[in-house]
Amino acid sequence: MKHLKTCILLFLFFANNLSAITRYVTVNGAGSMNGASWANAFPGTSLQTAIDQSAPADEVWVAQGTYYPTTTGDRSASFSMKSGVYICGGFNGTETSFQQRNLATTPHSILSGNIGTPSHTDNSYHVIFNNSLNNAVLDGFTIEDGMATGTPGTFDEGGAGIYNYGGFGTASIVYVRYCIFRNNRATYGAAVFNHGSNSGSVDSFFAFCVFENDSALAGGAIDNYAYAGSATQSIVGSLFVNNKAALTGGAIHCWGGGGGYVSLNVSGSTFYGNTAGTGGGAIVADTHNNGSGASGNSDIFLEGSILYGNTAPAGPQFYIIGTGTVQSAFSDIDLSGQAAPHVLSGSTAGTISVPPLFTNSIDPDGADNTFRTSDDGFTLTAASPCIDAGMASAVTITDLKFEPRIVNTIDMGAYEFQGGVGIPDSGVQNDVFKVFPNPTQDALFVSTSKNICDFHIYNLSGAERKLKSNKEGEHMRFDLTTLEQGIYMLLLICEDGTVLRKTVSKIANN
Repeated sequence: MKHLKTCILLFLFFANNLSAITRYVTVNGAGSMNGASWANAFPGTSLQTAIDQSAPADEVWVAQGTYYPTTTGDRSASFSMKSGVYICGGFNGTETSFQQRNLATTPHSILSGNIGTPSHTDNSYHVIFNNSLNNAVLDGFTIEDGMATGTPGTFDEGGAGIYNYGGFGTASIVYVRYCIFRNNRATYGAAVFNHGSNSGSVDSFFAFCVFENDSALAGGAIDNYAYAGSATQSIVGSLFVNNKAALTGGAIHCWGGGGGYVSLNVSGSTFYGNTAGTGGGAIVADTHNNGSGASGNSDIFLEGSILYGNTAPAGPQFYIIGTGTVQSAFSDIDLSGQAAPHVLSGSTAGTISVPPLFTNSIDPDGADNTFRTSDDGFTLTAASPCIDAGMASAVTITDLKFEPRIVNTIDMGAYEFQGGVGIPDSGVQNDVFKVFPNPTQDALFVSTSKNICDFHIYNLSGAERKLKSNKEGEHMRFDLTTLEQGIYMLLLICEDGTVLRKTVSKIANN
């Protein structure tokens, strides 16, 4: 698990350490159209040319707008990344430094497979097709409207967004961050298909990405295919919402059968509203062999993540086929529908199974229809049990919407709660906020140096409970006799705007 953190942190800073030639691309191009500057940018039809002309350590900066892999109706046309080249979108076309880019604005830099009529049926099989890459980087794009439902047994039935090929003795290493995958369709792995089968290998790293409304037969968003081969994937700070699989793996399907090996590490991410027709509304760990039996490994590790509100007839959150395993640490997973064999393996330290209390799960990108802004629906409410409950070692600088990842202690899920300073639930008391005894039976005493103007207490379903209180010396006493046994979130709102919160356990009377 330590190796995972190292890989993620190296990835987050990998691109910014590469400094060589920068090539510029805008939708219409400008000036001499040689890509030497924004004033002489390549036109969008030459985006692949800009990539092809780049050497390892070069960068390609792409302005906002929509780019297509072809100007014809050739469905086999696609963009291709290049080893060691950093392809970056989201610029407005005036920036002189990377830090000036703002990915929370619209429009985005869009790579679209919608090359034909408005119907999906004649769209590109793959928006991006990668073959045997080494340290290729994609950053700041929306990848949409690929349609990989081609001839069975060919490349054209997987990876409508990105197809990463490293099969049959080859290898591929790909880094993707700050990208949105949406409305892609495929037989397998609509947004991403990582093909590392038959003695091949694919290593992929995804950070701060959104996967929305992608659909496939299996692996609605991602399919890690390592039959008799290898596929390792790390995902950090990402959101999977409303993806769909007709069979298994509404969000992700991992297949390591035939003696193959899949390792999926998910950290600080959120899965909600993903569906599967058979099993694994969110994730599938699969080691079945072609024909019969099972062999190989398909191991999934969940750290500081949320799996809630995903649906399937069996294993609504995760589904195990053969000898696959799912492990969890400091995550919030709805285990209510997880019957054997679809259960967690190994230690479950810090794992809870209670509603995460999102701000508005019905509207993932909020009223502004833009992810990574303040009204995103999967931010946490102040009463969320996921606040300060994540895995402290799984640290990144920011959350999905570029806000500080650590306000007090890291939260579960893709978004860090920013609405006030929380108090750790470690039992340690301090001069700012004391709650005792905890756990308690009929009464709870609170002491704080702050001036309190309001207080609230919620159950883990988000319903507020009214309590009687009175002042006893230096403490405020809350009467808990009307509360059922369980866990509650106490919030104190101070006159200076500080929000103090504490998890409180009400136990049964002796």
